[in-house]
Amino acid sequence: MQIAELRELVRIGHEILCVLKSIEAKLRLPPATQVSILFSKSKGENMPLILPVGDTDNFYIFGTAPFLGALLGPGQTASVVSADPNTVILTPDATPVPVRAADASASVPSGTPTILSGVVSTPATPAQPNVAINCTLTVLNADGSTAETLTDTVTVSPEAATAIGDLFGVATPVTSSTTTATAKKKT
Repeated sequence: MQIAELRELVRIGHEILCVLKSIEAKLRLPPATQVSILFSKSKGENMPLILPVGDTDNFYIFGTAPFLGALLGPGQTASVVSADPNTVILTPDATPVPVRAADASASVPSGTPTILSGVVSTPATPAQPNVAINCTLTVLNADGSTAETLTDTVTVSPEAATAIGDLFGVATPVTSSTTTATAKKKT
């Protein structure tokens, strides 16, 4: 191989490396700075969720800023808990699933990536029917400090024929700071 050929190979290798770096930069999207929750579009009324006894609904937690579907930053995790799992059961999926077509809306299309997804349900005999049960979404930083928390309510109603309202029906800022910021619930 001659020197001219080696130089050409080095030049091509350099061009390939530049293209790969450009692709890598595009793949490293910024983490979510806001999160929101989506329930089935037919049930969403932008108010606390009222769920009939024995009913279930899918929930999706997804980033809304800097773009729809933004995921958490490196090492960040999200979890949801019910203050009374004998009345309101929150069951996260083993792996977050994108928003399903049946649950999509005009503002959150089918296929939107999620941070956490799962099912909200009630036992056959809830411990506290007609009582607003706190449900809390917590985003933790990699070091275990709390980035954000959001609390909303679910009321299990023996009288309701169909679920209405939303759980966590407000977009919430997510920071990577080590201070706790609590979102205000939309009224």
